[in-house]
Amino acid sequence: MIKTFKIRIFSIICLSIFLSACSSFNVGDTKDNSDDNPKIFKNVSKIIDNSNNSESDTYLIQGLKDENLVVKGKNDDYINLSINIKEENYGLLCNDPVYNILYYVNLGVDNFIYRIKDGKSELVLELPAKRLFCMDGKLYFMLETYDTGTINGMVNGNIFCYDPVSGVAKKIIDVNAYKMFVYQDGIYYLDANTETKSSNGITSWNMYYYSFLTKNSEKINAKYISLLKWKDYHLAFEVREVDEEEVYQLYGIREKLYQATSMKLETLDQSKSIKLTDAQVSSNYSIAGDKLYYVYDNKSFNICDLETQEIKEIPLAKECYKDFIVLNNGMIYLDSLICINPETGMQSIITPENEAEVLYELYTDGENLYGVVNPPYAKGYIRRIVIEEDPDNARILTNEDGITYEINRYVYHTLPMGEKE
Repeated sequence: MIKTFKIRIFSIICLSIFLSACSSFNVGDTKDNSDDNPKIFKNVSKIIDNSNNSESDTYLIQGLKDENLVVKGKNDDYINLSINIKEENYGLLCNDPVYNILYYVNLGVDNFIYRIKDGKSELVLELPAKRLFCMDGKLYFMLETYDTGTINGMVNGNIFCYDPVSGVAKKIIDVNAYKMFVYQDGIYYLDANTETKSSNGITSWNMYYYSFLTKNSEKINAKYISLLKWKDYHLAFEVREVDEEEVYQLYGIREKLYQATSMKLETLDQSKSIKLTDAQVSSNYSIAGDKLYYVYDNKSFNICDLETQEIKEIPLAKECYKDFIVLNNGMIYLDSLICINPETGMQSIITPENEAEVLYELYTDGENLYGVVNPPYAKGYIRRIVIEEDPDNARILTNEDGITYEINRYVYHTLPMGEKE
């Protein structure tokens, strides 16, 4: 995250492209560092084919093959696709409702892709990855070496598709992508090779759309628009040009900058738009079903009904650092260790058994809670979060803003992925 420019007064968007910030925990740069780090991965899954053919720079890799998979559901059963993947997180966990498989990146161990099926955790692909998406029974992901080495013929940001039945992972987009979202019709991504930097250090990237039908990518020219999609619309921003003298006073530069003033939905051709917010702009948001979830100014958790544009604001008893998650039962969890009961409205502060563990990103398979845990001075790792309730020990408090909350009801501890109590 570019902390120098993250201030409460302004949310600055670069000219011609929506500003996307980096994730805040240290798991490596998104750029390919082959020149700086010559180390080569030696345990990569078997490469079947890396020859050039009619599709540019095809790369086929054999991973876990499971011909006994049986269809259990469909894409619509998985409402948490966008809840797990936000613009600013690494997207390390994804649930596939078609075959009832939970995929995750074994962060902090080998960074490879694993799955949990029928309670068993097993290696899927010996490829380091991030931004996991499931669609029609297949897994889409981006290559990410986390600064631990390089892989011949591949660079960070290469986009792959893995078929669990055949076990084959295929590089489908030969690009150094910065981030991506996967939808029924295709993939929207930012190309890091097209980055531009302004004199104040803010970086922007060109957006592209890869069609599953045509197998081709095309550039998106819409301004101030995000990768996050709802029906035919993308989440976008109303902006105003900041006065040059105001920019100079804030940053000591004389350059055109734009302030995001509100959020809206807009089609890519910008012919139709729906206004969502006034004077509320967030860098941390997600869409699931017909709801936009976002944290405003770290102090309010908001739910916007995209059909009616009605916004429910929940003032927080404790500031949210960055991330949140919503389970299928509606329970809301924030990385500042607050959980919100949607039925009662009660906010509870969750106490960690191990105070050295700090949560940076939250994920869910719909029923369970997962998170990136990072002890002081150590690289993060992904864990399942187990919450235990002790209602008899709960205490009700009121903070200085008059917000009621409780303590001592919940305590959490973490377990390695796939490990049972």
